[in-house]
Amino acid sequence: MAKRSVAAKIWLGLGACLVLFAGLLWLSHRRAAKSLQAWKASMAAEGERFGIDELAPPPALYDANAGELIAAVNRLRGHAFDPGSRNHPQEQPARPGEARRDEPRWHYYEVNPVRTNDK
Repeated sequence: MAKRSVAAKIWLGLGACLVLFAGLLWLSHRRAAKSLQAWKASMAAEGERFGIDELAPPPALYDANAGELIAAVNRLRGHAFDPGSRNHPQEQPARPGEARRDEPRWHYYEVNPVRTNDK
């Protein structure tokens, strides 16, 4: 029997670990699948439903006012308030020479911009 090099021994060891890991993974999957099927069978025997056809709600009836509702939603969407935008008048950026506080406007103390470059 020929002597193997160190690199060959390392590769054989890594290959054996990989095969062992894959085998353990497959065994764990098989046990989990078997356990899940047993649990589903016991729950189905108790009357639990698992099919999407059994769980889905019935389809909605036709609404004659659906067009009006969609139009109202679109009107509201067009006038929506976006707190992330800085276009509304209360949140204009500070002018040169002014600093702004990052606190909300409902605090009881001074909320006006503070001048920083007054001499």
